[in-house]
Amino acid sequence: MLDLETEVSELTSIGKTVANHLKRLGIEKVSDLITWYPFRYDDFSKLKNIGDLKPGEVATVSGKIELLATKRSPRKKMMITECFLSDETGSIKAIWFGQKYISKVLQNNDSVFFSGKIDGDLFDHYFQNPSFEKVSDDTAHTARIVPIYPLTYGLTQKQIRFLIKHSLNNIKLSADWLGSDIKKEYSLMDLDKAIQTIHFPENLNKLSRAKRRLKFGELLEFHLQNYLVKKDLEKALAIPLTFNEKETKNIVNN
Repeated sequence: MLDLETEVSELTSIGKTVANHLKRLGIEKVSDLITWYPFRYDDFSKLKNIGDLKPGEVATVSGKIELLATKRSPRKKMMITECFLSDETGSIKAIWFGQKYISKVLQNNDSVFFSGKIDGDLFDHYFQNPSFEKVSDDTAHTARIVPIYPLTYGLTQKQIRFLIKHSLNNIKLSADWLGSDIKKEYSLMDLDKAIQTIHFPENLNKLSRAKRRLKFGELLEFHLQNYLVKKDLEKALAIPLTFNEKETKNIVNN
């Protein structure tokens, strides 16, 4: 099990280079990682039939890989990976540039999700560099509301999603500091559920509730800090000041 003080360099499948990239973002511990919240989301939660896809739209489809191949472009001398994804309504081509590892990750007849923008025209449309994931019950990059994080050079969205998901699945968060009576009065989520949901929401309604819970906590903490400062000031002794009337009048007159 992990804890909030675990260094990110100790996480599974993370090398020194990735740890240094995370450090540039101020992410050094698991506590930093799980509070590195998304700044927006892509909604890939609604699956479409391949036969209904139209150029220009952003969509998620599910199907089987066919005719997967990697070749070198004669012009740019770049590796190009291509395949077709088929379902019962049709098929669509997918193209990746400079990502030859894909032919090692995917194989013909794999059942996968593709998410991304449909390029081309009405008669020849295709996915270009789509996000993909093998069909499972626990997706992080497709077929759901997908978090988009602030990044730095050398980091990818897939890397940071994987690390956050791994951390959340292997950590027991501290007890919720809000009392049950307050959470009931204001219909607030538990803190651990809110943190899980802010990263990987099941739907937009739960995402909204998670945001409200975290904002409520931030606002309450701010008010409590102000209250404590005010109490300290009330207890403080004022230092008597001597009023130099003559000097003050001279300053005003000048």
